[in-house]
Amino acid sequence: MSSDFKPGDVVRHKSGGQDIIILRLEDESVAGVTKKLAFCGRFEGQSFHQETIPLDLLEFVNRQFSS
Repeated sequence: MSSDFKPGDVVRHKSGGQDIIILRLEDESVAGVTKKLAFCGRFEGQSFHQETIPLDLLEFVNRQFSS
């Protein structure tokens, strides 16, 4: 499913935790190895929290927006 992730999808880290929304997807290459990353965020009260997570560590929750 990881290759099907899209910005706006609600996901969760495979180890648990809160649901977060994918803001954008990028490929990062280090020493010839390419890894797909998701830049995700969520609001907690009035604070916005952002984190970068490799796609292989995410599980799909639901799709917020259809494209």
